[in-house]
Amino acid sequence: MHTTCDAKPGLNVTYTGTASSLRVFLDNEVLQSSSTTPTSFMTAHRTGLSHFAHVLQDCASIYNLPSSSFQIFYDTSGGTMAFNQNQSLFFNYRFFAQEHLPMLEAGDKDLAVRHWATTTAHELAHNVERDHNTRFQNVFQALIERHIPNIAEVARRVSVAAAAVPPQRPSSSVGATRQTAPAMRQGPPKAAPPPSGSAAFKGAFKR
Repeated sequence: MHTTCDAKPGLNVTYTGTASSLRVFLDNEVLQSSSTTPTSFMTAHRTGLSHFAHVLQDCASIYNLPSSSFQIFYDTSGGTMAFNQNQSLFFNYRFFAQEHLPMLEAGDKDLAVRHWATTTAHELAHNVERDHNTRFQNVFQALIERHIPNIAEVARRVSVAAAAVPPQRPSSSVGATRQTAPAMRQGPPKAAPPPSGSAAFKGAFKR
């Protein structure tokens, strides 16, 4: 499994719109090296981005966080699945589209929720400890253990809801090389001001 904490010195992204109220950012390298525009990207991936936004909103509820603290970004290379800037969390749509979107379109949302809930815990732990050391591992494990009942309940709920919905037609592929990197922290992106302060994250650490 590929792991990295600093695949790039930083992310240079542009705000492109919203998906189910979550803000979406596009890597500027995508805009500069192809005919993709913010509008064309949002149009081509409207359904997939909406699915991802709903999964992240479920994760926000698991940790008692405002969904406004969750952002979506997209790039075409590298191993950064997620990072945070000033306690605002950013999650890579590329990984979701490759690994979990086909499952959701087939009616299986359970695994996606569990995976991104774990990724969320990883990023929240970085608000306490920057490095991947023993203290970080302890905080990360404590967050997971403390919220296992919430994770299980949300996963059960979405599974029941998904079972009642017919499978959907597959969305557009993001066309990127398959990656399997776990969530890793990276430097702050440009043009991505955080929407919430540190107080918004205290709920995740309440017993």
